[in-house]
Formats: sequence, structure tokens, C-alpha cells
Amino acid sequence: DSLADVVTFGVLPGLMLFNLYHHLVELPLWPAYIIFAIPVFSAFRLAIFNLDETQRDHFKGLATPANALFIGAMTCWVGQERFLFDYYRFVLPIAAVLLSLLLVSRIPLLAFKFKNIKEKGEWMKIAFLSVSLVLVVLFKFAAAAIIFPLYFIVSFIYFRIHEIQSRN
Repeated sequence: DSLADVVTFGVLPGLMLFNLYHHLVELPLWPAYIIFAIPVFSAFRLAIFNLDETQRDHFKGLATPANALFIGAMTCWVGQERFLFDYYRFVLPIAAVLLSLLLVSRIPLLAFKFKNIKEKGEWMKIAFLSVSLVLVVLFKFAAAAIIFPLYFIVSFIYFRIHEIQSRN
């Protein structure tokens, strides 16, 4: 199961970004090899997740499926928007490094495992998913550019609220 996750959520997104970079940029190709940090860090992330018992209700670091969804949406969007090609020779390797670091970070992020819809804070997850669905309908693949940062913002607010409530 873990090997399938590494291939699906690590190797495939890395190959998608590498292929996109290769098609966008003629020379030099060497920065594209930085993109292969994604499969390596995805494997490391999955190993951490399998060993860490504290990640059952939430994630620490970016989950590999979320990373793969973002990369998939980004490659589809960039493939449609020709005017972005010139910028992506710089953006794709930098994005690969940032996404790789987010995969192994200890930042608490929402997991969309609903145990009890009436539980405190679950409304934030439902609201996020609802807004995300509307954004996808309106903006298609470009919605990822809004949803991805929104995921971090909502996660920060969610865990901040829980931290404040646990003190009281």
C-alpha cells in the first residue's frame, strides 16, 4: 500500500512537473532535476506518517494526496495558459523545493476525516470543502491557486481556535 502511495502521490507528480518543465523550457534543463525532490520527500513523508501515531485526527505536514492534487491542477492550468510559460522556468523548481519542505514539515494541517459532523470545528472543514467546490466550478484548474493557500489559512485558524479552547 505504501509503495503504491509513493508511486501515485510522489513519483507521478514529480514526473508531471518534470515533463511540464521539459516542455516549457528548452535550455538549461539542469534545474528540472530539482523537481525530483518531490518523489524523495513524498516517500519520506509517507514513512513519517506510517510511524507517527499522532497523525490520526490531523496531519503534520502536507499530505501527499493534497500535494499530488495541487501539482496535477497546476500542471493542467499552466498547460492551458501559454502566457505563464516564461515564468515557470523559475517557478517550477522553486515550487518543487517548497512543496518538498511542506511535505516533511511539522505544520498541523486539517485532515478531512469526519467522525461527528456536530463536533466543534467540523463546520470549518465543511465550509472549506464547500468553498473549494464552488471555486473549482468557477475557475477549474486555476482554483488550486486559491484553494491551496486557503487550506493553510483554514488549518491555522482551526488549530488556533482549538488551542485557545483547550486552555480554557
